[in-house]
Order: sequence, then C-alpha cells, then structure tokens
Amino acid sequence: MDKNVKGILYKIQEFSYSILLVRLIALGASIYFILIFNNDPYFNGFMILFFAFIIFIATQKKSITATKFGIETKEFNVLNLFTKREFFRHKDIATIEFTPSTFSITMFLLNRVITSGLDANKLSVLKIIMKDGKEIELKNIGDQLDVENLNKINIENQ
Repeated sequence: MDKNVKGILYKIQEFSYSILLVRLIALGASIYFILIFNNDPYFNGFMILFFAFIIFIATQKKSITATKFGIETKEFNVLNLFTKREFFRHKDIATIEFTPSTFSITMFLLNRVITSGLDANKLSVLKIIMKDGKEIELKNIGDQLDVENLNKINIENQ
C-alpha cells in the first residue's frame, strides 16, 4: 500500500497507550521484586529480558486503513519488528460485519494484565466477508460506527 497519507479515507487503530503504560508499570514492579528478592544476576537478567520481550515484542497492535483502492488490515508489534499485512480491493469485499463484545469485569481485569487467550469469546469481532465466501476475522478492533463507515466507503468505491 502507498505510504501517502493523502490517499487514506478512513483509519481504525487498535492499541491504547494505557495498555503500554500498565505493562511498563508491571515491568518496573517485576524488576524491583526480582532485584530485591533474588541475588542471582543471571536469573535477574533473564527475567528482565523476558518481561521486556513481553512488553515490546509480544504486544500486538492492529489497524485497518481504507483508501480509494481498497482496505488494508495490518497487525504489528510495538517496535514494528513483525508486520502482517493483508490488502483487499473494494470490488472483492461483499460486506463488513461487527459483533460487539459482552462485558465481564473478571475478563476485563485479566485482559489488562495478561495478553493470553483468556477472552472466552468475549471480544468484539469485525468480519470482512469477501464475495468468494472467504471471511477474515479481526478481534477487538473497531465498533459499529467504524463498520458503517467502512461499508459506506466500500460501496462508494466499488
């Protein structure tokens, strides 16, 4: 996709800095407890590197960018080391659907601390349905208004 900002019609970005802030605070607390309660420097170094990896490399961000040519989905980490992109032309997209999440305070608190698969189908799902029947699911990005805008852009540019 062209890096030209003028061609972007609509952009959805998932990733808030509050998640990064919470993880940085957790990293600081972990480093503090590791250094206070353990005297082994090799173990301390390993644990600090492990937590830094979790924060900067394993934290995934998602974005959806609509241009006049098509819709690009992108998944990448905080440091942009690993990027997965998919581009779909407007004429290949049938519709875009959104299923909102159901709120659970327990899952909310767990997902703030842990980024594992503890969603238990409680995350929102954005589906891009292609004309050939293929479905692309993006979890925990966008809302109903974003989907309406993407469908409108899709219809206008077909």
